[in-house]
Amino acid sequence: MDSSNSHFPSEPNLSLSFLSSALNFETGKVLRNGLLELSRGVKTDVINSQSSAMEADFMEALEEGLKLCMLPHHSVKPTGLETGDFLVIDLGGLTLRVAVISIHPHSGLVDSFENDNPLELAPRLIARGSDSSVARRDRIEIVVSKKWNISNACKVVDALFFELIVSKIFETLQDQSVIALDKTIVVGVTWSFPLETCSYNSARILLMGKGYDLTPEFRGANIKEIIESTMTRLHGIKLEIGAVVNDSFAVYAAGKYLDSTTELALVLGTGFNMCYQLTSASNFHDIKRLDNEPDILFNTEMSFFGVGLVDLFSSKYDYYIDSHFGATPKFKPHLSTDPATNAIFQPCELLCSGRYIVELVRLVVVDLIKAGEIFPNQKNHSATSIPYESITGEFLSHLMDVQGTTDLVEQYFDWASGLVLESDVTKLRSVVQAIIQRSAAVVAVAVIASIRLITRCNGPFRGLEITIGYIGSVIEHLDHFRETLTKFVNLSPTLTELGISIKLRHVNDSSLVGGAIAAACSLPSHE
Repeated sequence: MDSSNSHFPSEPNLSLSFLSSALNFETGKVLRNGLLELSRGVKTDVINSQSSAMEADFMEALEEGLKLCMLPHHSVKPTGLETGDFLVIDLGGLTLRVAVISIHPHSGLVDSFENDNPLELAPRLIARGSDSSVARRDRIEIVVSKKWNISNACKVVDALFFELIVSKIFETLQDQSVIALDKTIVVGVTWSFPLETCSYNSARILLMGKGYDLTPEFRGANIKEIIESTMTRLHGIKLEIGAVVNDSFAVYAAGKYLDSTTELALVLGTGFNMCYQLTSASNFHDIKRLDNEPDILFNTEMSFFGVGLVDLFSSKYDYYIDSHFGATPKFKPHLSTDPATNAIFQPCELLCSGRYIVELVRLVVVDLIKAGEIFPNQKNHSATSIPYESITGEFLSHLMDVQGTTDLVEQYFDWASGLVLESDVTKLRSVVQAIIQRSAAVVAVAVIASIRLITRCNGPFRGLEITIGYIGSVIEHLDHFRETLTKFVNLSPTLTELGISIKLRHVNDSSLVGGAIAAACSLPSHE
């Protein structure tokens, strides 16, 4: 891909002050072209037009009967009156967590309204000042929580894998006294992989990822049936799985419980995903409508969207990561794999997730080193040579948050003191800032597109400010990213026309709390 200066605007129109400063600095050709290339899509008109195009892609995915993205799930509608003791299982890419969570009732208030409809009662409690997000958070108690790393040798999803999960459940239950083992135990499962929903509390494994190997006999297996039967067979304990949710669903459930203004859930760490509720429509494909339920939660599998961003946002460095960035693909990643290779392409994830942000920084640094434009006094650059390992998100966070110093860079790369120049740090910060700005712009496109879709399907939002619950290392630890994302979204013509704004809220322990809330919403008392 040609990165010559003629291809790029001299000044993107989103107040990228860092870019102007960097270009006024003593900037070499490679750095200058790299910064311009990484920033060329960061424009108000591009973000707005691409959000409209992505909204159309969302609708296309909803209208098609494919199981790659826009995966439906029965709606989770917390009222704030959920209560009970729950076992929660959380399987992620690297870890398995098992916890016992208690959701305590409103102290001294619920009894007086015990015969009321929960959906009518919750607003009355809020009006009386008794049901703030702080009060709700204080009602959640993690009684016991255990975590285990999943080694690569154990990432084979078969009968032994579920026996391993059950053994950890049993181990956790032995360390608490809140849940009686001779009674049926209500369980919430957070499964951080694509699922095919069978019912509110039942789902089949569609596919895995993140290094897991799904054996043929367990493709399409019912998670509820396997875990319940394995626990009974091995330990004689009866489990009743009340909910099986994806990690983005868990963020939504926990976020909605804590703050009723939560309308979207956002996961941005090693991957990228979003979840929100839509009112079902006749043009949705049958498999997206869940037997004509009126309200449906959708796991967007956002990483597969964004094919329209390839031409406008990608750089030669993205091409080094995935060759699909060489030109706009002739297939739609949200509808199919590459027909030539059967490979998946995840443009949104590759452009903005944590795994690729750090690798993009490394690739630019390597390019600058080769051109002699950065770290000229350092002769041994082996510390920057390992893909996906040489640079970490933690380092980028420190570099940006503490106005990175030469000492920080020297210590991180284990270089001798005095060899890193202040100008090296300035250049490195400008690269990181350009990549973070672009990542925030890509996420802004997805957020604005989602808000457009929600408005189309559900009608206008009730309030003037909507909350987006979030988790993930990128958005949690990079303050500049959160600030930039919020600015890009709130300054968009779409939100101006709708008369609304967004705020971001971190949802702590969402995989555990969301699993418990989803299970609580399955109880008969909640209906």
